[in-house]
Amino acid sequence: MTEAAAGLGRALRVGAPFAFAFAISELLRVVNAVAAPALAADLALDAVGLGLVTGAYFLGFAVAQLPCGVLMDRYGARPVVAVLLVIATLGTVAFALAPGLAPAAAARFVMGIGMAVTLMAGLQAFAQWLPAAWLPLANAGLLASGQVGSLIGTTPAERLVAAVGWREPLLGLALAIAAAAAFVALAVPARPRRAGNLASELSGLSLVLGSAAFWRIAPVCTTTTAAVLATPALWAGGWLRDVAGLDAAAAGLHLGAIAVGMGAGYVALGWLAVRLGRAGVALRHLVVVTTLAFMAIQAAIIVDGMVAPLVLWTAFGFLGTCGAYGYAMLTRVFGTALAGRALTAANLGVVVGAFAVQYGPGWILAQWPAEAGRHSVIAYQVAFGAVLAVQVLSLVWFLRGRRD
Repeated sequence: MTEAAAGLGRALRVGAPFAFAFAISELLRVVNAVAAPALAADLALDAVGLGLVTGAYFLGFAVAQLPCGVLMDRYGARPVVAVLLVIATLGTVAFALAPGLAPAAAARFVMGIGMAVTLMAGLQAFAQWLPAAWLPLANAGLLASGQVGSLIGTTPAERLVAAVGWREPLLGLALAIAAAAAFVALAVPARPRRAGNLASELSGLSLVLGSAAFWRIAPVCTTTTAAVLATPALWAGGWLRDVAGLDAAAAGLHLGAIAVGMGAGYVALGWLAVRLGRAGVALRHLVVVTTLAFMAIQAAIIVDGMVAPLVLWTAFGFLGTCGAYGYAMLTRVFGTALAGRALTAANLGVVVGAFAVQYGPGWILAQWPAEAGRHSVIAYQVAFGAVLAVQVLSLVWFLRGRRD
């Protein structure tokens, strides 16, 4: 067996269980968007209640990041994620059986905790078991797997909910999560427990959060990733409707193209990093070039996004995956001993950033009066421009740091 074949086999053994779990996590993240009418009717939810139930998942994500990062670095990704997925299974069953607002929100919070580190655990496991040169491509493949869940959470989920309701599919997802827990427990290689105590693990977290390198790399990673995740989840659809004048079917096609573009982007940019890395091109340079390209696409959408919107939004998804390079840089800087803490700390930034990208533009859009329920072009330009401005600042900050 060649070295490349052996490496591929190891990457699949380590990554496939986390990829399966991450795809389910992304499905659960987006599915409320299509299940919202059924949820609201069944649980007697108004807009505020629906937002609370949906947002509770992200709150669970946020509170779990740093504690789980400490646990993964101490015990390894396999036992931590296997236990968390059992918790997610119980939360999903509770959500499927919830009779009202409070139980539904609590169940979604538990689901968020249980699914919080499926991606970060996979990235940490890759850092543990694969050569550093393989990390950009392996990470990209794992990130691309999430787009499968995102696509299932659009039209297929909408049709299934319309046919049988929202509770039965969730019970089916609970079985899938339980299967993912078993997959992780049985397939992922075990890592010996590291010596030390909780105090030493927390000191490692302090080391990460006190590192200038972390604060140089994380912002450019988190702002671009938050933009590419949160914009299609909410504001891209509004833009396609209000600015481009598309109907629901055409807008759905464009949103699906973003997800396809992201899946392709993760794989293509990961492959590019491996190829150029062998040629001596530093990962830092790829971060700068691809981030600038992503910003250029956003600027084109802001200035005149009605010209070839399908091309622009597909490119938005493709180039928005450049934030994945930041995860690879963090694992290189902090090594396997601190990778879990560094990655989950960065992912906490993504969760907070995604909330900001969803809330901030909404506040900006509200400053202009809507006509017939539609917001003006200038309102979207200012809102999207604000999101872009934060990314520009993060890249400038990154460029001021030392070379890797």
